[in-house]
Amino acid sequence: MICISLFYFAGKSNDPLSVDYLPSIFEFVPSPKKRKLKADAERYEQRQSLKKQRQENVKVKEAAKALLMIAVPPEEPHLASCSQPPEQDASSTSSPSSDNEITIYIGPSSSTSDDPAHPDDAPLCPQTPDLHMEIAALRQENLALKQELLRVSITMESLQQNPSKLKFFTGLSHITILEAVIDFLEPLLPDPGKLTKFQQIVVTLIKLRLNVGHQLIAYQFGVHASTISKHLHNVVSLMYTVLVPELIRWPEREQLRKTLPMCFRATYPKCAVIIDCFEVQVEKASDQTANAQTYSQYKSRNTLKYLIGVSPLGAVIFISKGWGGRTSDKHITENSGFLRHLVPGDVVMADRGFLIEESVAMQGAKLEIPAFTRGKSQLDKREVESTRKLASVRIHVERVIGTIRQKYQVLQGPVELTFTVPDAEENVMMYDKMVHVACALTNLSKPIVPSD
Repeated sequence: MICISLFYFAGKSNDPLSVDYLPSIFEFVPSPKKRKLKADAERYEQRQSLKKQRQENVKVKEAAKALLMIAVPPEEPHLASCSQPPEQDASSTSSPSSDNEITIYIGPSSSTSDDPAHPDDAPLCPQTPDLHMEIAALRQENLALKQELLRVSITMESLQQNPSKLKFFTGLSHITILEAVIDFLEPLLPDPGKLTKFQQIVVTLIKLRLNVGHQLIAYQFGVHASTISKHLHNVVSLMYTVLVPELIRWPEREQLRKTLPMCFRATYPKCAVIIDCFEVQVEKASDQTANAQTYSQYKSRNTLKYLIGVSPLGAVIFISKGWGGRTSDKHITENSGFLRHLVPGDVVMADRGFLIEESVAMQGAKLEIPAFTRGKSQLDKREVESTRKLASVRIHVERVIGTIRQKYQVLQGPVELTFTVPDAEENVMMYDKMVHVACALTNLSKPIVPSD
């Protein structure tokens, strides 16, 4: 009994030479230390393989550069000036070179002299009769390759030549708008690394416009996906800081009155803003509390909700931060900072879900919403007419939301959870910045509502 007890506490050994070794029918599982050593060895072999591959690539590049040093004469007159030595006979001058013989021009020697008595110092002349045709074909091929590269690459020149390409990748309607955005942001961007300042801005616009993965954009620009992610965060944060305040502004009342469209002047001449909420699907989080806060009963999924306000012309003049999908429209309106923009006499248009009449009245403004049908079998004639007039102009906010979603598909979701982490300095989610930037860029387009 004593021996068995000692053997039990000594523990089983996997070494066949140990006295504590016990055979087993189960597969041996190495210790964490052995697994770490094996993983380190595999990583070392992988690094050595990559290092060897890079060295081979360098050798190939050096060989290619050496081959490029062999060039043909730049000008045809130089070829024509070449003459054969006088001691050559007629048979040697008239005989063409063999098919297996290729003479390559390598330039004049350092001992070139103007003395005709030294024919050996004259530049070597190509002996291939079809060399001129080959040069012309190579030049034509080079031109075709440049045009093909211009067609498939994303450069300022290619965007200038192809407006549809500009609109597809950036969502902007004209090249002058892109140039203005670049001129505004370039001085504020850090020194370029693997991507130029132009490419950093275009990468950001492509992400907002198409909402594609970082890896796909990385393949397009020949960099790593982490580089795309870094520049995206930097440029979006910069645009949120300096561009959004310039493009999303609450206009002065005098300016509102001067630019009021004709469809508002007859019915709602004091209309200041039309508000509505839109939701964007977000990925489901592992935290149950976060899921409960973002679950929308209306959409039956997890969403982020934003309050947007547009002017009578259709420009975005207010956009809130993102709220959980379960948050009511009234709570967002009263706690997003929207009400402080109102002044006495303003008229706010909204949908039936905005039960904020008292909050708006406290600012001296008036709320216009469609008439309720609850508890009524039928609306009277006056309510039907007022609801129809209100709906004919309130529809503009839904048109603006649809335009923003169409132009910048990042607002269609689903939102990645990495974009919902608040920034440590500004306490603003990355996705909030992207939504604000998309709304600001939309304001650079033509107004949705005609002024006349």
